[in-house]
Amino acid sequence: VKKVTTTKDNKTTTSYYHFKSILTITGCTNKGTVEKTGAGSNGFHLGGIAGTINSTYNAVEDKAEATITNCSNSGDIHNASTGEASAWTYTGGIVGYQRCKVGDISNCTNSGNITNSTKSTAGAGGIRVGGIAGGGDQPTFSDCSNTGTIKDDSASKNTEIGGICGRFTPGTKTTVTKCENSGKIICATTTGSGVVSIGGIVGNAQSPTEFANCFNKTGSKLSNSNTAVTTEYIGGIIGYNNTK
Repeated sequence: VKKVTTTKDNKTTTSYYHFKSILTITGCTNKGTVEKTGAGSNGFHLGGIAGTINSTYNAVEDKAEATITNCSNSGDIHNASTGEASAWTYTGGIVGYQRCKVGDISNCTNSGNITNSTKSTAGAGGIRVGGIAGGGDQPTFSDCSNTGTIKDDSASKNTEIGGICGRFTPGTKTTVTKCENSGKIICATTTGSGVVSIGGIVGNAQSPTEFANCFNKTGSKLSNSNTAVTTEYIGGIIGYNNTK
């Protein structure tokens, strides 16, 4: 933000000019283990390349643009933070949480195992886990793939897991093109109630979403071993979609 003050006819005027932030990540690789343990507030977001790509401006035109392309992760990612009960926790092979006006993710791969074991999200919060991204504000995905095992054995009442993305935030239309998953997706939460959404590509798409040429391939297995949950949605491509 740039602040400009001008004076004319003994009147002082102050204007603020917002400059769009543009982030580009290309050709990056992570092979190491990424892990978070111990207490903390408001959840923790983990990713093999980026934990969070965030825009703090409220105005849509001021939000950041981010492009992630040709990146890969083969390291195991383990999120075992003990955040507040109201926190949402995002974990992804490439990026944990993408919160931008524009978020294009293309030609990215994950082969690492991703596990979420957070223990203090029994309240309004929950778990969002994806082979490429834990969740995001209408990101677009193209030519991305996951072969790693994705597992949630947390205490969460709300679990959203996808081979590519855990959840899209409600908003404008997003697209998922030429993406595939062959990794196992396992929900083993310990909560006595709650909602589980599991998709071979996207767990929960809370926005108008267009899927094209996406595959949940041989070798994948989508499973929920917690029979105590209130509701479960499991689908080869998408677990649950609600565009209200």
